[in-house]
Amino acid sequence: MKALLQFVFPTVKAILTVVGFMLGLGWGAYHSVEVIAKAQGQVIESKVMAVRNADFQHINGRFDRTDAKLDKIMEMVKEK
Repeated sequence: MKALLQFVFPTVKAILTVVGFMLGLGWGAYHSVEVIAKAQGQVIESKVMAVRNADFQHINGRFDRTDAKLDKIMEMVKEK
């Protein structure tokens, strides 16, 4: 019985150590991936905002030209 106890306790301790190491390793990997994903998300967000701002500038320019043409047409109609 004493021999069995001398075998079981170190074995349980070793198993718990390995399980703890694996959990720590998994948590560390998860945390690393989360940090990388967050950084990449910020980069992507800034690129999307840059494209969106360029699109809005283009759209605003088109509508400004259209408004100017409409104003010119209205002036021409009023003159006649």
